[in-house]
Amino acid sequence: MSLNRYRHAALARRGTWLSCGLALSWGVGGVACDDYQSNPEPSYGGSAGSGGGAGAGGAGSGGTSGSAGASGGNAGTSGTGGGGSSTPTTVYDFNDSLEGFAITYYCLGPANSQNCSAVDAAPAPVADAGADAGDGADAGAAPAPANDFYSATQDPAVGDPGVGSAKIELDFTAGEQTAVFAINYAVGANLTGKTLTARVLVDAGAPATTSAKLYIKTGANFYYADRGALTLVPGTWLTLTYDMGLPPVYPTAPTAVYQLSVVREIGVEIGATAISTPALTVVHVDTIQY
Repeated sequence: MSLNRYRHAALARRGTWLSCGLALSWGVGGVACDDYQSNPEPSYGGSAGSGGGAGAGGAGSGGTSGSAGASGGNAGTSGTGGGGSSTPTTVYDFNDSLEGFAITYYCLGPANSQNCSAVDAAPAPVADAGADAGDGADAGAAPAPANDFYSATQDPAVGDPGVGSAKIELDFTAGEQTAVFAINYAVGANLTGKTLTARVLVDAGAPATTSAKLYIKTGANFYYADRGALTLVPGTWLTLTYDMGLPPVYPTAPTAVYQLSVVREIGVEIGATAISTPALTVVHVDTIQY
């Protein structure tokens, strides 16, 4: 495997959509991975308004509201908060399908190991989403191949804000392991000035280090960027946030290389570090929007 943190064109031409991020090593054709961060990423949304309590993220001026609980914004004086579009134009609610998303990459070993693989049965790239990516966007995407590590299914009983979500089951066994739940666009989606968000919930029983993050890949070369990982809290819905107006946390490359008007892939990476005993980890993903 060759190290190449930014270029994915070779695999894109083959129609194999690889995803990577924290704790993943570069895969065939150059899929990037880095070590997982166990600390939450910076507060979401803006600072809470005057009188706001800790744990509730304030809405940015024209931005989406911050997350609740452990991922909330900072209490303090009033402010305009982060930027971004106030009204999402694309929403994946997973009410009756996975809407084009699938597990596209997974890693069973530590960072920089040979134990990371692309999933060949990932769905073909979809056209840019319209006003609502919602129901029927995947129109029968191929199920993930049988394996002993992961599955991704639509759960009709659990969701936020309404019922219906993507249910990701990961059989974490030891060390550092990850899986990526993503969608690819045949023609880049325009996320300029947008704020990408997703709701995530981990069930009890998962490793304490279980975390998740949003990432994007942009342009013809599929340049990768993320805003850092958030440690999940069992039984609590949290919001992952990627404000396109802020520089990425990883990698440390000039922001100019990222073509936010040509986003070719968005995804949620789920992983854990320091896994000492096998643990079935169930994470629900819902309401991915921008």
